[in-house]
Amino acid sequence: MIMGGCKPNVVTYNTLLNGNCKMGHSVAVIQLLKQMEKQHNIIPDLVSYNIVIDGLCKEGLVDLDAFCKEGMVEKARDMTEVMIQRGVKPDVKTYNSIIDGYCLRGEIDEEGKELMVVKVMYLLTTF
Repeated sequence: MIMGGCKPNVVTYNTLLNGNCKMGHSVAVIQLLKQMEKQHNIIPDLVSYNIVIDGLCKEGLVDLDAFCKEGMVEKARDMTEVMIQRGVKPDVKTYNSIIDGYCLRGEIDEEGKELMVVKVMYLLTTF
C-alpha cells in the first residue's frame, strides 16, 4: 500500500485492527496500535479503542466491566483517563461499567446511580 503511494489513515488501521482482533492476534493488534501512532502519526479514535478493547475482552485479556465487578473500579477509571488524555471520548458503555462497579462495591445506591447516569449523559452531550 505504502509502496504504491497510498498513505494509511485511521480507517485503514481500524480495518487491520478489526481483522487481527477477529483472528485472535492480540500481539499484532498491540503492534499495529503502536505503529499507527509512532510510524504514521495517526491518532487512534473511539472506533480504534472500541475495536481493541472488544477484541482483547473477547480473548479475556482486558475487561473494563470485569475490573469494575471485581472491585477494581480505579483500574477501569485509569484506563478511561488514558483514553481521554489521548483525545478519545469514552462512550456510554465505558461509563456504565464504572457506575455499575461503584454500585457493586456499595459506594453508591440506586438513587445515586440514577443521579450519576444523568451527570454522565450531560457530560457525553457537552464533552
